[in-house]
Amino acid sequence: MWVFIGIAVVVIIIIFLIVIGSRSKESEGGNYGLDDSQYREYVYRSVPKDFKPYLQQILNAIDEIKVLERRNSSELNQASYNAMIEVYNRADEVEKKIKEYWSSSQFNKDFSYYIGLHYASHLLGNAVKQEQQIIKNSFVKCKNEQKKWADQIESLKYRQQRASGKQKSDISQEIGTCCKAHKRISTLASQIGAVNTQYNQRVSQQHMETAKRRDYIASNFGERGRKWKERMHQRALIRKGQK
Repeated sequence: MWVFIGIAVVVIIIIFLIVIGSRSKESEGGNYGLDDSQYREYVYRSVPKDFKPYLQQILNAIDEIKVLERRNSSELNQASYNAMIEVYNRADEVEKKIKEYWSSSQFNKDFSYYIGLHYASHLLGNAVKQEQQIIKNSFVKCKNEQKKWADQIESLKYRQQRASGKQKSDISQEIGTCCKAHKRISTLASQIGAVNTQYNQRVSQQHMETAKRRDYIASNFGERGRKWKERMHQRALIRKGQK
């Protein structure tokens, strides 16, 4: 009798494991159709329990970068330039953390562990690209402002040549004010142009890092890794089609 009970228990355990495994595969198989918040939740739930707080810290840091981007996206001054530098430095800090955990021996680095870090790398790449677009738009605004002040200065000089007395003196003062504004925006345009070049390189670098992490997972976790890479490709196509 005890033999039959033992067999029954084993059968129940096997069925339970099969069901759990099946659900896990179903969850993985359908994740490419999730929206951003759903996929984020899926990744966070999947990572090892002891790594969750560390992944959450990384995700929070990326969220803070996005908040900083939104806060400064409409401004065109020295403060907005300083924010661009701050975002760049914060992105570097996050990337260092991702690299640190990627090579760490502190955790049980299973499939889901690497998925979490790949996701963080992907999010960081999106954040850097978003900031680069903001910088590009700011640079265009700077050049337009620069031209506006230059045109105004030329117009005032033309009027000055035909003026006399107090009117000529007033125009001269106005030209001085415009020249200061032109110099300020020209300096800012030069700064933003330089940081735009940095961000172009940074975007490419982050995409390369994310791709290497994706390929590592595909190469080191057998069929599961290869299928995951295929799903990520499908997810990218879906997202591209939604734009």
